[in-house]
Amino acid sequence: LPTFIDVGNSFGAPAIVEDNIMHQLVKSGKRVVMMGDDTWIQLYPEHFNKSFPYPSFNVKDLDTVDNGVIDHLLPSLHENDWDVLIAHFLGVDHAGHIFGVDSTPMIQKLEQYNQILEV
Repeated sequence: LPTFIDVGNSFGAPAIVEDNIMHQLVKSGKRVVMMGDDTWIQLYPEHFNKSFPYPSFNVKDLDTVDNGVIDHLLPSLHENDWDVLIAHFLGVDHAGHIFGVDSTPMIQKLEQYNQILEV
């Protein structure tokens, strides 16, 4: 069975057709909002009531996806148009791959996420 890791190894990720949690959410009538990594749109092209995808394959870019999520997350939390909200931050993953887990960019991304969680 394909997994996120399998799909992540492919830049032209095909939609996932096997049964999965996203399929079950839609099947049960849940309204799903997604913001962040645009890979979600490739994997689940028909599953979101609303989406805010941002390009994710430039691993040197630590901020575009995260800033997009930040722009939409807090306003979305106050809206009543979703049952499940996916906010996929990506900067910490890119920081880890490019700079390492003990790097200044990694620490900065983790501090940024902590500030968002405190809001």
